[in-house]
Amino acid sequence: MLVQILLGLAVIVLSVVVQVIFIELTAGVLKRKFASSTPTKVHFSKFVLTLSAVTLWLLIGLLVVVTLWSVVFVLVSVFPTSEESFYFSLVAFTTLGFGDVIVPIEWRILAGFIATNGFLLFGLNTAVLLEVMLRLRSENGR
Repeated sequence: MLVQILLGLAVIVLSVVVQVIFIELTAGVLKRKFASSTPTKVHFSKFVLTLSAVTLWLLIGLLVVVTLWSVVFVLVSVFPTSEESFYFSLVAFTTLGFGDVIVPIEWRILAGFIATNGFLLFGLNTAVLLEVMLRLRSENGR
């Protein structure tokens, strides 16, 4: 049990670092893109494209994290194939938990960690998207 807890915590910490890197890269690009002495009006199409691009970028970050979990499951021999490992990781990370693929009983605590990780990172990404949306709207004086 202690191995699962330590491994789960380590992967969560690493996944947060990965996602924060994606977030900081986003912030840097947006800061350069919108850095000007006078605010400019952000047109609807630019608003939609910017928010869509940020969403896609953050989803790519989440895909990296799901892949990280998948690799961990393969390394500790929880699943026989990488496809099964990735599928389980994606379903557990999104907290869907279909139940068609489950971890062996000796690794079930780790499944809770991946769901917790997904819940936390989805919340973090939601906060980032909200901040981007608010900043884009503030450029318009709304």
